[in-house]
Amino acid sequence: MRYLLLNILVIGTLAGCMAVEPEGEVPWDEAIAFLKTGRVTTVFQTHDRWVSFTKEDGRNFSARGPYLDVVISGIGDCSRCKNVGIILE
Repeated sequence: MRYLLLNILVIGTLAGCMAVEPEGEVPWDEAIAFLKTGRVTTVFQTHDRWVSFTKEDGRNFSARGPYLDVVISGIGDCSRCKNVGIILE
């Protein structure tokens, strides 16, 4: 069942449309998947690896990255993320 849900998430992300938008605190992989949809305007990372993502509608969600500055690679690997504002603490 867990793999089925992961596959649905990946397929939805690749299609550019996720059925459920992340809210609150989410796993890192889910945060990066949503970032790559192009619907994130700003990311803010703290020293303790927490990253806050601001969506186009102004709502936020957060995730803890596996290491510092990993969000920069996520943005760099994303063709839809050219205008995402990056704030690093």
